[in-house]
Amino acid sequence: MPENAPFDRIISAAAGEEIPSAWKEQLKTGGRLVAPVKGSIILLTRKSETEFKAEEYPGFAFVPLVYG
Repeated sequence: MPENAPFDRIISAAAGEEIPSAWKEQLKTGGRLVAPVKGSIILLTRKSETEFKAEEYPGFAFVPLVYG
């Protein structure tokens, strides 16, 4: 939904190998993204136009993210 961006919060309930760059681009400065990546939950905070802070919380299992 890029036409509604930027977003304060983005949440994914399916695990991918990495956080898609399109999701990062749609996050506003100060916004947070929560997504499972492999076996961890990642909390990504956009600090500025080019800077992100990632916090990893391991030990989780999720259904895989399917592209298509």
